[in-house]
Amino acid sequence: MHGSALSAAAWSRRIAQRFPDHDAIIDGTRRVTYAQLDQRVGRLAVALAGRGVAAGDRIAALLVNGLPLVELYLAAARLGAILLPLNWRLAGPELGWIIDNAEPRILFASDSLAALATVATQHVPIIIVAEQPDATNAADAYDALIASADEDVHPGDDPAPELPWIMLYTSGTTGRPKGCLLSQQGQVISALAMASQWQSDEHTRLLLSLPLFHVGGTGLLFAHLTVGATIIIAPRQFNAEAARRMASELRCTALGVVPQFYPDMIAAQKSDPLPLTLQLVTMGGGMHAPELVAEVRAILGAEPILGYGQTEAGNYIAYIKGAEQLRHPKACGRPLPQFDVRVVDSDDNPLPIGAVGELCVRGPSVLNAYWRNPEATETALRGGWLHTGDLVQLDAHGLITMMGRSKELIKTGGENVYPKEVEAVLFEHPAIADCVVFGVPHEYWGEAVKVMIALHPGQSLDARGVVDWVRARIAGYKRPRYVEFVATLPRTDTGKLLTRELQARPLTVDQVVE
Repeated sequence: MHGSALSAAAWSRRIAQRFPDHDAIIDGTRRVTYAQLDQRVGRLAVALAGRGVAAGDRIAALLVNGLPLVELYLAAARLGAILLPLNWRLAGPELGWIIDNAEPRILFASDSLAALATVATQHVPIIIVAEQPDATNAADAYDALIASADEDVHPGDDPAPELPWIMLYTSGTTGRPKGCLLSQQGQVISALAMASQWQSDEHTRLLLSLPLFHVGGTGLLFAHLTVGATIIIAPRQFNAEAARRMASELRCTALGVVPQFYPDMIAAQKSDPLPLTLQLVTMGGGMHAPELVAEVRAILGAEPILGYGQTEAGNYIAYIKGAEQLRHPKACGRPLPQFDVRVVDSDDNPLPIGAVGELCVRGPSVLNAYWRNPEATETALRGGWLHTGDLVQLDAHGLITMMGRSKELIKTGGENVYPKEVEAVLFEHPAIADCVVFGVPHEYWGEAVKVMIALHPGQSLDARGVVDWVRARIAGYKRPRYVEFVATLPRTDTGKLLTRELQARPLTVDQVVE
């Protein structure tokens, strides 16, 4: 087999040859077939090469979901460059640190995010991209860049498929994020495995709103691009009712939205039913009440496909269908076939079926390495296995059940928050003498951030001031939703916080900050 057989660059070209006239991306007023997408990507790759972008160089993208971001993923693949999709929910200083760490050659930014881009960097060239070109801005800088090149990159120039293609920064356990390097080959294999779970083909019409700077969104995108499906990009201003109406009007068969939409969609469908053609919708494995899973099936007429994954694994690790989830409500899925899995104890010794321990996986989609961080890479991939940091039980039926996290990770609304990152920001406040951050259950977000604070003598600070301090420095989703002030935080004789004791304290109305 030729070395490029599993490269994203080669695969995308083959799909264009197979389904040239089939709609690939529908993005508001932008609509391209697979042949048109292939041509635009080729020209974009040539234009980027003309700007000095070469194999291994980083291309940063501070872009909302849309055709340009899809094209940049594929153009980077043709050049052997590394695409760095940036989370536009982050604050300027957070983005600035990532950009300085990654050292991209060029930065693409949506026009609505131009101010944020200029705050984040003053030394990386910025190309502004119109979110929806019209008669007044059709000749925006991005389309002008594509139009400046009229040649494709020769197929023989495909990079080695095992080299890095995408760099996604994870939340930092100690305050600084790490860049996960994911290969073309790994992402193609992951996409094919996901497509088989979604039963996707050229007749599938996916409505996608999950952000394309996370593996959850890119996973669904690539899974459907690899089989010639049509991907309909949801607008940035999007809610449950918009999702229901777009799904009906555009005859969507698959839905990739945040699960928080489903209760409102179900309620609206009961009171004002619309014709729906949905077959599969995405949800989180082991995260939802059986009643919600059952109502999605009964009222929306779609089978939920529930997944569990991790950035370092390159995407989803396990999947389970709604019908089976109802029989095993706590399970988060069966491992996808590209992974070997095992459960280990604290000394990395394999544990028997049914025992609780850390989940380890290995397979082609696992990260190559952390960017410029060999120590963290060695720790995460020790013994040739990715250590997920998640405590699970693998049962005799092949199902993974999440039992907890060995990392102090908070999952809120699909975003990862590490307590140490928030604590580091809080300790910069002159009034705060001590603090601790942890996750608490939340009906809507799954988990929410709570902080307990002890002030320096004579200092004053209220809960709103705490939240405003955090929001001014890091992403809004990392802000505390519960703030509790105490005289002192309980610690052991060695200074270790008694976290379990603190987490057992009740949540009260006076702690809530909305």
